[in-house]
Amino acid sequence: MDLKRLPYKCFDFRRLLPRDRNSLYLIIVFAVLFGIMSLLNPQRFLTLINMQSMASQISDLSVMSLAMFVVIMTGNINLSVVSSSNLSAIICAMVANGTLMSGAIPEGAPRILATIAMALFIGLLCGVLNGIFIAGLRLDSILVTVATMSFYEGISILLTGGKTVMGIPEQLLRFGTGSVLNIPNIIWLAVLCYIMVALFFNVTTLGEQTKLSGANRTANLYSGGNNFKTVFSSFAISGLLCGVSGIIVYTKTGVAVVDYGVSFINIILLVVLLGGASMNGGFGKVSNIFIAALSVQIISSGMNIGGFSVFFNQVLWGVLLIFVVVINTEVAAKGMKQLINKIKATRQNARNS
Repeated sequence: MDLKRLPYKCFDFRRLLPRDRNSLYLIIVFAVLFGIMSLLNPQRFLTLINMQSMASQISDLSVMSLAMFVVIMTGNINLSVVSSSNLSAIICAMVANGTLMSGAIPEGAPRILATIAMALFIGLLCGVLNGIFIAGLRLDSILVTVATMSFYEGISILLTGGKTVMGIPEQLLRFGTGSVLNIPNIIWLAVLCYIMVALFFNVTTLGEQTKLSGANRTANLYSGGNNFKTVFSSFAISGLLCGVSGIIVYTKTGVAVVDYGVSFINIILLVVLLGGASMNGGFGKVSNIFIAALSVQIISSGMNIGGFSVFFNQVLWGVLLIFVVVINTEVAAKGMKQLINKIKATRQNARNS
């Protein structure tokens, strides 16, 4: 049956399919994983409590992955996302329980607002510091963020003495553990972050220049872009997202610790690469990162339900990361080759005309 000849009132279901293959592959992977876990243990997996638990668990990790993705789009990397998030969470907790600035900020709504503002400010400050060294001094992003990762972790240890920061206002705890339409509040906050970043890349001029800067910095300069501005802003946004992640971690657990998510960095890289982002920069889609994060969470939940040990999970993440790196590199090479072929074809058509 030819769909083009159908009456105009008939709905063309092809419109529901994603236009790029990577998105379609990710949706298929997600559906297959969800189906496998549902068939293996429907009594435990297909429950409202488990779905809410998975959404709660993936909320902070998905925002950290988004923070990594924003930087990778410029061809850089931010290995300090976890330590930046933890530092933000610790400052957030210390302001909330009155350890910091208790005399200057009264209890109630003013302190809650100050708590959120301080977490975002600390995250932004961490991102700005990375941006100064990488965009301003043009240092290697891997070396810089490894150094700042230790620096932020050291500050967290000095502030807490390596101990857990206890105490959380009831309003914040209610937000972190509450839900709307049976969906946790913190995953709504994560989705909002994804929407804002998607608008940044697809609507704003700076977002378009950021993608172009990652794909070809020389072309970005000739088109009127500023490579310093794009790289610096990407690290600033990444830091701000780490601040949001710190708020999520603190409000959902009620405490803040230095070593939260010590094994997250490999999973974050797995999510970003599984989402189709190129380590060379310039190629990637925000929505794919979120689907990849959900897919990874399904695997993690399945491992927990199956009773696999933490050590086995670490081996699994390592194997998956190596596999995805190989696939991602091949895909990126094909994408660049296609782009070069299109440019050559455009030039040839221009000469012929």
